[in-house]
Amino acid sequence: MQSIQLAPNEYLLVFTYPDSDEVVAAINEFAAEHYIASGRLQAVGSVQSATLAWWNNETNQVEKYTADGQFEVVSFLGNLATPADNCQRVHAHAVLAGPGGTLIGGHVASMTVRASLEVSLTVFDVPVTRALNSDFNLCTIELP
Repeated sequence: MQSIQLAPNEYLLVFTYPDSDEVVAAINEFAAEHYIASGRLQAVGSVQSATLAWWNNETNQVEKYTADGQFEVVSFLGNLATPADNCQRVHAHAVLAGPGGTLIGGHVASMTVRASLEVSLTVFDVPVTRALNSDFNLCTIELP
């Protein structure tokens, strides 16, 4: 992954094949190394595999599924928050387009780049925390 700071609160992260970085882990590591407490993510590009997830309201469990093959990232939106209670720093959702325009989407657990993925990261001035919400067994943002 390569990165550049575009403005005091804006970074561009570029993943290119054959870079073997897993995207979510690399964003987590970048945020930790740059002391980024919270922010907004958006991305475009292509991936060769992804583990996506869906929260099942009936079971209060996250169900994971995989997408393997060539996909265009038609939407990738998310945020960063300071994690508490063993929660994740990155919370992102994506919609991926496959051959013939077939779509698959959900919460992004992991992604591996196919050709290139360009991630825009906007840093928030106010830190926010993600903590376990026991009502749903999910990690959600807690505002100060």
